[in-house]
Amino acid sequence: ACKPCPAGQYYYKYSKTCRVCGKGTYSLEGSTSCATCPSGTTVAEGNGTNVTDCKPCPAGRYHHRYYKDCRVCNQGTYSLEGSTSCASCPSGTTVAEGEGTNSTDCKPCPAGQYYYRYSKACRKCKEGTYSSEGSTQCTSCPSGTTVLKEKEQIPQIASPVLLENTSIATINPAGIVARGLTLLKGARAALGARRVLR
Repeated sequence: ACKPCPAGQYYYKYSKTCRVCGKGTYSLEGSTSCATCPSGTTVAEGNGTNVTDCKPCPAGRYHHRYYKDCRVCNQGTYSLEGSTSCASCPSGTTVAEGEGTNSTDCKPCPAGQYYYRYSKACRKCKEGTYSSEGSTQCTSCPSGTTVLKEKEQIPQIASPVLLENTSIATINPAGIVARGLTLLKGARAALGARRVLR
């Protein structure tokens, strides 16, 4: 017996067969075409049996009107539920890809990193530079100083100390401990330092 095409499909007159509705479209039983979901909503291919099957894209994603599906928001951007585009995080803040569901998800870059506006991401400061939270650039260490890796950190002290490994820790004018001051050539020999001296 002849039957109408079921919901989620449409009748294709050239082949006289039922065809599945594409993603982002739906149809009722007996339809000869598929209707597009309302703006900002979508449905999986063949699952659209009524307009109520069309759902908004979740927060952190946006509705792509050409592909008629939900796409993940890029790093440094966010979206609310049902969005058709992603908004950029406030200047100097960022969020991981797909995790931005609100502007409050955007956070400043931590100390030791800086905000790179072209990629909207946090990047580590290069060796010999440092930064505070929310920085957009790294600052070079004072002449003769550098930043040690976490495992190489020297305990903070109140006065200069000469160490056997030819490194020195001292208090800089700002009162911040600068670690890893390299000794000038010949300083160790001149001081005859083979032990920790004060």
